[in-house]
Amino acid sequence: MSKRYKITTGWQTSDRYRFDSDGETVTLVREYADIKDTQGGYEYSQGAWRVKATYASGRSHTRARTFYGELAWNSSQRLFDDVILAQRFGQ
Repeated sequence: MSKRYKITTGWQTSDRYRFDSDGETVTLVREYADIKDTQGGYEYSQGAWRVKATYASGRSHTRARTFYGELAWNSSQRLFDDVILAQRFGQ
């Protein structure tokens, strides 16, 4: 986690998408949380966004990417959409 920002709330689900890929089920979730800037003391509503991909096969595992700050929403939406498009077109 970034040392500059501290997450002050629990993660809330914004979007969810499930698909099958090579015999395993993949669940893609986009979540947000409020953060506090540890340098300036400011609090930001929905200042952190993350994209989690959970792979359910023989061994279940999760990969996540978290974004902070002004462009967090945009960056997380782009990653979420890119993963869905790649799955649809087999890339």
